[in-house]
Amino acid sequence: LRSDTWLPILKIDLDRIARWMRGELTREKLLDNGPYVVVSKRDDIRRELKKLKPVISVDIETAPSKPGGKDGADPLRNKILCVGISDGKHTVVIWPWRKTHAPLVNALYKRVKTISMHNGYNFDQISLDRHGVPFKDVEEKLEDTLIAHHTFASNMPQRLSHVASVFVDCGPWKITFKKGKDGASEKGLPPEKMSGEELCLYNAADARIQARVWLAEQADLEAERDVYEVDKENARLCRGMITNGIGVDLERRTWLRDAIIVKEADLLEKMRKLLRRANFHPMQLAEVRKALFTTLRAPMEVADPTASGLPSTSQKTLERLKESSTRAGRFADLMLQWRGAVKIRGTYVDSQILDKPSRKVPPFARTHFNWRSYGAASGRYSCRLQS
Repeated sequence: LRSDTWLPILKIDLDRIARWMRGELTREKLLDNGPYVVVSKRDDIRRELKKLKPVISVDIETAPSKPGGKDGADPLRNKILCVGISDGKHTVVIWPWRKTHAPLVNALYKRVKTISMHNGYNFDQISLDRHGVPFKDVEEKLEDTLIAHHTFASNMPQRLSHVASVFVDCGPWKITFKKGKDGASEKGLPPEKMSGEELCLYNAADARIQARVWLAEQADLEAERDVYEVDKENARLCRGMITNGIGVDLERRTWLRDAIIVKEADLLEKMRKLLRRANFHPMQLAEVRKALFTTLRAPMEVADPTASGLPSTSQKTLERLKESSTRAGRFADLMLQWRGAVKIRGTYVDSQILDKPSRKVPPFARTHFNWRSYGAASGRYSCRLQS
């Protein structure tokens, strides 16, 4: 009630509650996905796409390129499972997606006036381009509900579930439609583990709600239209940086990785020598706790208790201890350095997914980072791995 940031959102929610109490909203209405058709044959796709109005929204569902793969949400490697297209009333889901469907979607893009997406520049457009649906000839038609929202509400969450909850009446479809038929998955099933029926239901909801959100955002966006156009240009630059990637010196990368492994081993040896325990392993928190508070007798009061009441071995605890000139302080300092080395290797070296090395310049390959022009309220570019 006293937050300038959240008060407008609270007012929207309270208004929605009032309409619910008056019977103007029902659970069925909020979770109704609206009519949608699932098509896979070319003639059926062509017929249904012709029914769409000139302002459409597009959403895709993807899966790792290999079964059980750990690509995560990677537009440069994921395969497209289905494509949902909606004008807010008529919704078409093309499932399963095949590259032979691309010419039909390209023809639709040439016909329509507006193509909106949510985080399209950063994900959907890159993935669709790989699957035969390029955007270079329709750039002037591209809109983005996430970038639009960031233009006038950069201090708020940018995920579609939040933006939709502000601008349109819809239930928690992302949770409801991704739980599976038995409702067993609390966090939601990944697309590749959903049944075809569940996947199309979810994809249709995303596309339809995005279309409604784009239309509802226009009043707030109008005053910031010039800023929005600049933000879209920044998003295009980020899209190019994601696609092009950055060069990696493979020999230098191997040298760096080996050097970090040597440092980890040296720090581990020093900790074992300090503890006089040749089998000590710093990955096991119970061993770290025993080393600190039993073997080295560090004072318990420096450690915040965990949820189970045990003394914490967190970075905060180690930072407090390392200031001490005791053996416990020396151990804490070594442990912080070891954790830092492991973190750097895992996050910034081993986690890089590299393209195949160039034939022209064999020692080099390219890796790709997820640049965003909307990752910070200020509008500066953000990229965790690259930074």
